[in-house]
Amino acid sequence: MKKVLAGAAIACLATGVIAGPAFADPKSDFVIDLDCGDGVVQIVSPPNEAQWTPALDINSTTVYQPLGFKDVSGQVEILDGPDAGTVIQFPGEEDAMKNGKRTGVNVQECTFSSEFEGYDPEEFDATIHVTYGGTVYLKSTAK
Repeated sequence: MKKVLAGAAIACLATGVIAGPAFADPKSDFVIDLDCGDGVVQIVSPPNEAQWTPALDINSTTVYQPLGFKDVSGQVEILDGPDAGTVIQFPGEEDAMKNGKRTGVNVQECTFSSEFEGYDPEEFDATIHVTYGGTVYLKSTAK
């Protein structure tokens, strides 16, 4: 059972980091705390399969495009059901810079973190609490 849960946790991290929680209302946005050295800003990312693109700063017109991730880790805690109390910690796979550094592109190295809780009918059939974070390489533009 633990192997199944660990596999599901890794899948959850992959969808959580990249697309937000699978159980989220598709009309809602997924909030992520982002720190690029000038203090924490909150960005929202629609729950889609496009690796949280576009990510929009809540308080400005800045749009962030992730180019890669590293040192991502997370934790899933199962809050109810037969596996209530189970905590699964896991590292995510490194996805460094997808296309390498490009001439003329300003790439920022930023840390991110997020936390969410909700019912996940597909992977756990339970209410889960997920926390994760890591480093993301971003290209940003003001609109």
